[in-house]
This record gives sequence, C-alpha cells and structure tokens, in this order.
Amino acid sequence: MIHSADDFTKLASTVETIIVDNNVCNDPSFSRLDLQPFSCLKALEVGNYSCCYVDEVLLVGLKKLERVEVGVFSFGKMKNRLAIPLVLNRRFALRDCERMKELKVGRGSFYDYYLFEVENVPSLEVIDMGDWKEDGAVFYWASLTLRSMVSWAVSSIDLLGLKTLRLGRGDFWDCHRAVFESGGFVGG
Repeated sequence: MIHSADDFTKLASTVETIIVDNNVCNDPSFSRLDLQPFSCLKALEVGNYSCCYVDEVLLVGLKKLERVEVGVFSFGKMKNRLAIPLVLNRRFALRDCERMKELKVGRGSFYDYYLFEVENVPSLEVIDMGDWKEDGAVFYWASLTLRSMVSWAVSSIDLLGLKTLRLGRGDFWDCHRAVFESGGFVGG
C-alpha cells in the first residue's frame, strides 16, 4: 500500500499490484508517475483525492498490465474548477500494454489534464469513466485519442475487443480533439 510518494521508490521492480491509499501523494514535488520500471505490474489502483500534483501519468510498455482503476477526484489540482488555469503539459498516456483489459476512472479525476492517449492496447475491453448521476468532468479539457498500430500479422481492427466505452456527465466536456483510429500497416 502506497501512503506517500517516497513509497514508490521502495517498491521492488517485480511488484504485481500497486495500491495507492486515499488522500496521499499530494506533495507538489511529486509531479510525474512513470511506472515503466515495474515490468511485472498487473494492476494499479489509486484511491480518492490522491496524486493531485502529478502532471504526467505514463503507463507505457507494461507488457503484463491488465487493469487500472482510479478513484474520485485524483490526479487533479481541482479545488475550484473555475479558478484552475488550463495547463497544456498535463497528460495521461497508456501505450503498448498488450494485456490491458480494463481502465476505470472515477468522477472528477484528471479534471485539468490536457491529453488522454490510449495507443496500442489490443486486449482493451472496457473504458469506464465518470458518473451519469453527478457531474464529474473526467478529463474535462483533454483531447481524446484512442489509436492502434497494427502489423501485417494482426487484424487491421485491433481494438475489436473494446466492448464498453462509457463516459460520464461532463467528461471530455471541453475536448478540443477526438481521435479514434486504427493505424494500418507498421513494420517491414
């Protein structure tokens, strides 16, 4: 269980599950979450109201990652939505995670992020964000990119496993660009 940003440095690279407690990792010096060193990671769970100063979340090349779940109002500097200036460098990237099946994000999380990128996750079945009952505004300002790159050995529709894409009330509300793309041929 992660209770502070320092706890990440104490984790073994072979950890399979990382659980971040509620209302932790809110130190301004903790601004980047790059989980690439955890090559055995299968699941990431982040509680509520955590990681508010993290500007960049990178889930890249994690070959065993299957599930990411984020609670409510995490990864956002939001205290008063109208007082928050748009910051163009805040981004979430989920890329090249071949076993990734499920991404769940609770309402209000990533509110002030500018980019949401999901690329080359052929096993992805579920993207579930926000809440329809209450305004949550997940990735309120962000551009939305769902992209896959395929090779000659893979179907040209490699997001075929995506069964659910559910966005809640206010999610991607002020989205400036949405891309849903299967990239075609890559390779030699």
